[in-house]
Amino acid sequence: MSLEPSLANLAIVGTRHCLSRQNEGRRDSRAADARRGSGSVVLLFLKAPRPGFVKTRLAKSVGLQGAVQLHRAFAADLLEWLAALRGVETRILFAPLDGLADCSRLLPPGVPGRFAWEPQARGDLGSRLAAAFSTAFARGAKRVIAIGADAPLLGPSLIRQALRVLRRRDAVLGPATDGGYYLVGLRREEPRIFRGIPWSTAAVLGETLRRIEGARLSRALLPPLGDVDTGADLERLREDLLDRWHHPGPEPFPLRTFRILAWMPAGPGPTGRR
Repeated sequence: MSLEPSLANLAIVGTRHCLSRQNEGRRDSRAADARRGSGSVVLLFLKAPRPGFVKTRLAKSVGLQGAVQLHRAFAADLLEWLAALRGVETRILFAPLDGLADCSRLLPPGVPGRFAWEPQARGDLGSRLAAAFSTAFARGAKRVIAIGADAPLLGPSLIRQALRVLRRRDAVLGPATDGGYYLVGLRREEPRIFRGIPWSTAAVLGETLRRIEGARLSRALLPPLGDVDTGADLERLREDLLDRWHHPGPEPFPLRTFRILAWMPAGPGPTGRR
């Protein structure tokens, strides 16, 4: 059964109610974050919203422009709640090197620009992660978390949970349902856990855990989340959004993502044909 009518109707009639619930949650999160100490850094790895550069696997199902629209929505929802975090320094690591202007335009209107912007290092994802963690710790960070913009259901509660974990563990990972991870956190520099990883495969999480054990780091895992890389992932996200709408939890509701999916045809192929 198609979900588009349900999503579209909810997107039209429920926006004000959703924003009210989201604002209430944001006020609560701000109060909680204000009580937390300093030394916590969140690194957001963000790509410029350019056709053929973002969500390339997803583009096989929704087309190049559809992939860009989704990337914009994912990023804007994420940036909105990241800007509301207190007691945490957020640094946005953008790509490509000339992508600062395009990435900065992903900030939703009215969201304060309280982020530090830096280009990503060169090399594969492991090299870029290692460089970013090294820089953060060199600048005095005590707990560092890295995330991307591929998990629309990630929210501030999981970020705070990860930071709490890093007060008693050396490493924390947020497992993704495809075998990777949506979050990695450390309380000391350890580049070995990023070297030689078979990125973009189902072996990423398992291999990273082996590296963590080999480095004798204590670790913990967060609840698993789905990231969105394929058309099948997108269909699961539709179901998850409807479930979250009817059963709201502590995380902000990704309203922009919700709106985009409300009008985007379901099913494989750029035109939504099954």
